[in-house]
Amino acid sequence: MASQELNNLDLLKSYISVFSSSEGEKVLNDLISRYMLRSSMHDNPTQVSFREGERNVVLQIIAALNIDAKTLRERVKDAKKARATI
Repeated sequence: MASQELNNLDLLKSYISVFSSSEGEKVLNDLISRYMLRSSMHDNPTQVSFREGERNVVLQIIAALNIDAKTLRERVKDAKKARATI
């Protein structure tokens, strides 16, 4: 997405602005927790496709923000902690 759909610099700046804020970081951590940390496996192939679509949206946001592996691991750790308290 970052190279294809987010070639508009203004849109890319908007992604960075939104997800760099404190609230945006909370939302991104929640999205990671909800859609990246769960399995896409399901008995119904349509459900697998749907779950992979959700996961792909989060991956596209991460790619647009150019989040490195270390930062992503920290966010996943934070998202797991936040999810455990819900």
